[in-house]
Amino acid sequence: MKKYTSSVAVIAMAATVLTNPVLKAGESPDMVPAQDTPPMTDSSWQFTLSPYLWAAGLSGSVGIGRAVSEVDLSSRDILDNLDIGAMLHFEARKGRWAFLFDGFWMKLDADADTPGPLFGGANIKVEELRLAGLIAYRVMEGPTTLDLLAGASYFSIKTDFELLSGILNARSFNRSEDWVDPVVGFHVRHELSERWFSILRGEVGGFNVGSDFTWQAMAGAGYRIGENSEAFLGYRHLDIDYSDNNFTYDTDTSGFVLGVNFLF
Repeated sequence: MKKYTSSVAVIAMAATVLTNPVLKAGESPDMVPAQDTPPMTDSSWQFTLSPYLWAAGLSGSVGIGRAVSEVDLSSRDILDNLDIGAMLHFEARKGRWAFLFDGFWMKLDADADTPGPLFGGANIKVEELRLAGLIAYRVMEGPTTLDLLAGASYFSIKTDFELLSGILNARSFNRSEDWVDPVVGFHVRHELSERWFSILRGEVGGFNVGSDFTWQAMAGAGYRIGENSEAFLGYRHLDIDYSDNNFTYDTDTSGFVLGVNFLF
């Protein structure tokens, strides 16, 4: 409950600061920067396609039953241990309403420590998939734009867990879990100049429906390259706390995000 309360408080305070009318903003409810949205009376559709890279580190507890190991991988470690990954964001907007999709998939192969002398460490292979579909509704228009978000996120985690020989002989386990979390959040965007802009987004979810609790936040800045393209850089943190059926996945994933928006 403490983790839940503190996360919500941080996101709420950030939203309050960023919606101050002295700040300038453009328009987009994306996790990543997107195009300026036309006036509310415009009934045409706008689309944004945003491939991106997330140079994230991973830390936390991963395990099956009593075989739980602490994982602590920096962003450089992630790149060294990354087998494959794909990340994409998409938005379709019409007037006040927008549909958002954000997904990432990555496969990691890493070594980890185990508590006590019974085993000599662990090798963990993790395949992580997150697909999020959200509806956005614009509640503030003008120099500052604010969108409220609601939807769901789907997680699929596959692990191959090998305990290396120590006092006891080596053992191996494998497990797959998937679940769906309800998600609510907000997105704010500000125009800093004719070409530069900043964004902040926060989400909370889970609420013991799927995971015990999950939250994420991203802050960043972007630059308009041309009429139909933007580049962006930000920092993103994702916290997942899931435990069920003797499976534990309590991790923090955080690091810099770099990508491009294609507007059409």
